[in-house]
Amino acid sequence: MAKPPSDQFKVLPVTQGPVKIGRSKPALAVVDEKVTLGTVTERPNIFVQAGAFSRFQNAHKVRAVLKQLGPTEITQVDKNQRPFFRVRIGPLDTVKSADQILASVIKAGYPHASTIVE
Repeated sequence: MAKPPSDQFKVLPVTQGPVKIGRSKPALAVVDEKVTLGTVTERPNIFVQAGAFSRFQNAHKVRAVLKQLGPTEITQVDKNQRPFFRVRIGPLDTVKSADQILASVIKAGYPHASTIVE
């Protein structure tokens, strides 16, 4: 069996003799991929999405109803070469505030509303 290139794999030695089972030493393992750790420098954006509509007029009506709950926006996305207009409240500061807004949006008559994190 050929040895893998050392820059791709790190092989830890296996000792000969009886194997002791216990908690004193961690098990030996073969590491077969590199992991790079980083830090998140930006906070994710949290939104409550009331719905996505194929007609802008419908999205505009929903926005007019929900704008009292917080900063409400309509954004366009294309799916299968068709435009859809998303009605979202946010970005919101905390998950708790998103949960409260979501409950209010559902109570206002939009039971399929959801929380979106981007």
